Amino acid sequence: MRCSLVKSTLGICLAALFVSLCQAQSVRECAEGRGILIGAAVRPQLFSERAYSYTLAREFNLVEPEDAMKWWTLRPDVATFDFTQADWVVDFAETHRMKVRGHTLVWGWSNPSWLSEDSFSPAQLNKLLHEHIAKVVTRYRGRVFAAESAFMVLTMSLSSYYAGTLIDHAVPVRSVATLTGLLMLVPALLWGLALVTWKQPESASSRDTSGVAEVE
Repeated sequence: MRCSLVKSTLGICLAALFVSLCQAQSVRECAEGRGILIGAAVRPQLFSERAYSYTLAREFNLVEPEDAMKWWTLRPDVATFDFTQADWVVDFAETHRMKVRGHTLVWGWSNPSWLSEDSFSPAQLNKLLHEHIAKVVTRYRGRVFAAESAFMVLTMSLSSYYAGTLIDHAVPVRSVATLTGLLMLVPALLWGLALVTWKQPESASSRDTSGVAEVE
């Protein structure tokens, strides 16, 4: 009886210890132990908040910029590229041995007013796409391991088409323009992705980050 009681007590203690160790382990550690990437969309303006940065570095091994790589952030005007916020995201990831998933090279939303409200010819839009894709991908080559190259293009185009057909019984002009733009987009994307690729270095942890403090 006494022996059974000792065994039961020992079993309960070991179980409690196991649960305690599992609870102390971060989501990142659990994921990495199983070869899984787990990430979050981030806003670099919040990196200065210790709780925000600490949680990201502890719980995730991948980050994706929520807005920092979208057109309206990168291209304040047609002649200017501003990589400040995107650089913050990539630098943070490298400091904390995290991967970066780019978001996004092309999207129908979150575009600057100079692009969405101006009238560009197909040739001008094609040139803008070529320039934008090449500039962004070249800058982060070897630092961004994957990316959403064209985000929700087919979904947005087809939903606009069917919404116009079912409600108005006619294809709206905007849908025609969207579908035309999609056809122009394909060669631009192929050209950009053929020119340069998002390629991760062999060992992200081998980078010298001695000059940047880690979140502890």
